Amino acid sequence: MRGLSGFLACLAVFALAMDVANAAQSMPHRALYDVALKSAPDGGVSGVSGKISIEWQHSCSGWTFEYRSFINVSQPETGTVRLSTAATTWESRDGRQYRFNVLNRANGRELEKVEGSAGVAADGSGGKAVFTAPARREIDLPPGTLFPVAHGQAILAAAASRKPPIFLAVPVFDGMDTDSLYLVNAVVGRGGDSESAGPSQSAPVDPALKGLRRWPVGLAYFKSEKREPDPSHETTMMLFENGVSDRLIMDFSDFLVRATLSKLEIYPRAECGSG
Repeated sequence: MRGLSGFLACLAVFALAMDVANAAQSMPHRALYDVALKSAPDGGVSGVSGKISIEWQHSCSGWTFEYRSFINVSQPETGTVRLSTAATTWESRDGRQYRFNVLNRANGRELEKVEGSAGVAADGSGGKAVFTAPARREIDLPPGTLFPVAHGQAILAAAASRKPPIFLAVPVFDGMDTDSLYLVNAVVGRGGDSESAGPSQSAPVDPALKGLRRWPVGLAYFKSEKREPDPSHETTMMLFENGVSDRLIMDFSDFLVRATLSKLEIYPRAECGSG
């Protein structure tokens, strides 16, 4: 990861990973994660540290996602850059409407602001996304496009009802950057008991996660406008049936980052009837 484009990609991947990892089930919550460098085989990145906060709130009209991150990325040649993202999204209860507002900064200086809205047809025939920042632009969303909550729910539904390994490939739009449309290939492995699946090998499982089923999930993101054989980035996680992930590994090709759950608070869900 080098230069401005690399920093922007880093910010977007952190947000997208948390978006998918914590959207899988209708469970409002707030989760805090500690971020650290797992490995950097080519030596281009010497250190990664920081914090991520995500919060999902539920109302009878839909879901609100609040994301905040402060990540320090150190490189031998350029020193340390402090990356931060503040993102807010809203997705309608039926998964057809979506709004997004994202602000990325490096060392306190604004890098990019992304705003807009999107919608998809009820019959799955596709839709349209309209960016109002950084510049007005419209893109077509292909048939079958899902927004993050609907995508997470589809992964969890498949995990709960089908035998592993499970493969699910769908286009996903999240609005986290100007390249927000991806073909996401999900692979779900065999589920298991949650009692040994805490934030780390030495820490106990969070009380809110005890007794819940969990599945290993791998996500590979392919940019929709390109036909490259390799994904632009990958994420692996342990996904619990309430939609929370307690640890994630984010692969940026030249380095890997680990995000570990440090605090979890479950909120009551709004009572809105069936659905």
